[in-house]
Amino acid sequence: MKYLLSLLIVLFPMAAHATADLSISQNDVRFSDDTLVVGDTVRIYASIHNEADEDVSGYVNFYKGASVLGQSQVISVLAGGNPEEVYLDIVVPSGSFNIMARIEGTDPVDVNLENNFTITNTMDPIEDADRDGVSDANDSCPQTPNADQLDSDSDGAGDACDTDDDNDGVSDEVEVEIGTDTTNADTDSDGVPDADDAYPTDSERTVIEEVIVEPEVVEEVAPEPAETSEAFNQIIAELVEEIETTQEDETGQVTHSVTVADDEDSSTEDVEELEVVLDSGQAVSDNQIVISSNAVFSYTRDSWNTYTFTLLAPEEAVKYSSGSIGDGDEEDSASTETRKTYTYAKDDAVYRWDFGDGVTSSKPQVTHTFATSGAFQVSLSVEDEEGIHDVETSTVLVPFFSLQNRIVLVAIFFLALMMIVSGGILILTHRAPHLLQR
Repeated sequence: MKYLLSLLIVLFPMAAHATADLSISQNDVRFSDDTLVVGDTVRIYASIHNEADEDVSGYVNFYKGASVLGQSQVISVLAGGNPEEVYLDIVVPSGSFNIMARIEGTDPVDVNLENNFTITNTMDPIEDADRDGVSDANDSCPQTPNADQLDSDSDGAGDACDTDDDNDGVSDEVEVEIGTDTTNADTDSDGVPDADDAYPTDSERTVIEEVIVEPEVVEEVAPEPAETSEAFNQIIAELVEEIETTQEDETGQVTHSVTVADDEDSSTEDVEELEVVLDSGQAVSDNQIVISSNAVFSYTRDSWNTYTFTLLAPEEAVKYSSGSIGDGDEEDSASTETRKTYTYAKDDAVYRWDFGDGVTSSKPQVTHTFATSGAFQVSLSVEDEEGIHDVETSTVLVPFFSLQNRIVLVAIFFLALMMIVSGGILILTHRAPHLLQR
C-alpha cells in the first residue's frame, strides 16, 4: 500500500499540490477618460484576478506595439481575495493605437499562460488643440476654447476667435468702446449699419450736423502810453528841435544846432549854441529813436534783434568862441545876448561800446545784432586826450515774442501741426471709427 501511494503521487502531482493561475481580460483594462485627445496625459487601469487556491506575486507590463510603456507594476494577489488593481499614466499618441496588458514573473509559476494577457480595442484619439471637446477638424476656433461653437455671422469663424462677430466692418474692440452690439450690424435698428452711422446707438440720428460758430469779436484796447519823466521829455523835445534844424555843409557832413539857455532864469538872455557833427545819412525817425538818460547816445531798432547805436554828445575837449550879438553898436547888456559856439573834435577822443553780450566796438556809430532775446546793458565809455573819462549806460530790450525769432516760429509751427493731427484723430474717432480698424 505504501508503494502504491508513492506511485500515485509521482504519476498525479497536480492532484497532490496547489496550483497558481492569474488572469486578466479585455474588460479588466480601462482608461481614465472616455474621449482621448492627442497630447493629453491619461491613466490606464488594470484588474488582476487569482483563479487558483494559492497566493501569487508578480508584475504587470503595458505595451504599445512592441514597446513597453513606463515601469512594471508589482502585484500580490491573494487566493480567493479581491482582484489586484494597477495603473500607469501615458501621453495619448497621434493616430490609432491599442494597449496590451501582460502578467509576467509570477511566483509560484503560473500554470495557465493563456489568460495572462489581453489587448484593448483600437483607440482613435482626436486632435483638439484648445481642449474644448471638439476636434480641430470640426472646431470653428481650433486655438480658442468654444464648446458652444457660436458663430453669429456664420462666416466659419466662431465668436470666440472672430474679431468682428457681426461682420459689420467695425471690430468688436471698437464696438465695446463705443457701446454698440458686437453681434448686431445695426445696433439701433435704424436701417443704417453701425459702420456708416455717426450715432450707432441713437435711432433718431445718423449723420453729424454741421454747427457754424460765429467768430468772437474782441475789441482791441489801445495800450496806455508809458509815463515818462519831465527831464526825459525835455531831452526828446530838444532832440526833435535839433533834427528839424539839421543842415548839410559843403563837406557832406550833417550839423545839428541846438540853442539852450545858460541857466533857468527867464530874465537871462545869454544862450549857448551847440553844434555836433554826425555822419551823413543817419536815419532819424520820431518813433524809432531812443535817447540815453544823459543824451550821450541814441539807438534805433532796425529789426527784431538788430539795433543801430549813434554817438550824440561825446564828452571830449572842445574849441569855443564868444561874441556879442545886438542891435547896431549899442552895448546895453539888456538888449545884447552872449552866444557861445562849441565845435566837437571827434578825432581827439576814444570811444568804446560794450553791448552787454561780450561784443565791443570803438566806432561812433555801429549796428549790432544780438544773438538772443533779453535785456542787455549797453554802455558807452569816452576818454579824451586829457584823460577825462565818462560812462553812459542804457538798457536795451530784445523781445522774445517776435515772428522774426526762429524759436517762436518753430514753436508756433509745431503747435499748429499738433493741433491739426489731434483734430484729425478726433474726427476719425467720432465720425468713422471703422477706419481705425482698417
